[in-house]
Amino acid sequence: MQQIVFEEKEDSLRAILDMIYLKNLPLQNAILVAIGRDGIECAQTLATKLKVPMEFLFTQIISAPHNPECAIAVVSEDMEIVINERLIDAFDISLDYVYGEAQRQYEEVILPSRYQLRKGKELTSLKGKDVFLFDLGVETGFRIGVAIKTCMNMEVKSITAIAPIMPKDIYQTLCEICDEVCCPYPIEYYVSMAHYFPHLAPISDEEFEEILNQNTTKET
Repeated sequence: MQQIVFEEKEDSLRAILDMIYLKNLPLQNAILVAIGRDGIECAQTLATKLKVPMEFLFTQIISAPHNPECAIAVVSEDMEIVINERLIDAFDISLDYVYGEAQRQYEEVILPSRYQLRKGKELTSLKGKDVFLFDLGVETGFRIGVAIKTCMNMEVKSITAIAPIMPKDIYQTLCEICDEVCCPYPIEYYVSMAHYFPHLAPISDEEFEEILNQNTTKET
């Protein structure tokens, strides 16, 4: 079995680029939407190589009551929500809690982040666009799921999910709901992001803001 470990984040892009060119994905009307802060640098590199504009979708995890390590849902900056119904049923968590917490996370985390890091601007219109959703690593599928809902509501032309690694079952699900999926390494026994990217370092607010200012809503 092939051991997948990326010493540098950028190492994961080579196989992705090969897949994009092999699939002959449409680039003229495309926009890349990054959905994970930890992958924003790779998203910038990928957008530059493909010569497409880039955007960032702010999302926030909703945790179970009294257990911040247990993610039960994700909310996006347009207030779309994806819920893990199996977990909320197992822990007897009410939908009122989930929606209330989603509103709180939106007001206390997403909006301030958007004002600080994107000058308060809303996500640019994706209507009629061929959208490339990029995440450095899809783990639970919540984040990319809420991004797909956002794209559908914005009436995009097509959705391509892009990530170097993800669990194989999530890969198979995405293949059913997206127009294309570019993932060189769908992994049957997925471990964690830290396992496949052992040197992954957090990006500072200053670095993140600089990348957003350089790239978002820039037409090519």
